[in-house]
Amino acid sequence: MFTTSDIATAICRSCDKNEKLRLQALLLVKNGLSPAKVAKDYSVHRSTVHRWMKRAEEEGLYNLKCKPGRGVKSFLTSKQLSELRKALSEPIPTDDGFSRGWQTKDARFCQN
Repeated sequence: MFTTSDIATAICRSCDKNEKLRLQALLLVKNGLSPAKVAKDYSVHRSTVHRWMKRAEEEGLYNLKCKPGRGVKSFLTSKQLSELRKALSEPIPTDDGFSRGWQTKDARFCQN
């Protein structure tokens, strides 16, 4: 198992916000807080904290980043994403001769 010093060092060296959050949670558990209390404080399920602890033991402290392939997959094709990026990079002209950036409300005019 890791010492509090090991965990604190890993927190300082990490550049990933999710990894830092998980390491901070582990540090709190290591310092005596229950996983249930840490889970409540971090607004996650207690089994999530236990998973982080197990993962740190098995894979090491520096492997608590989000794994690739997680999260919601895009509904847009790569071609659609490319077209969207191009459209959003162009400013919208206004009636007074100036231009402005895109806003969420502008998306309804782009629907087919």
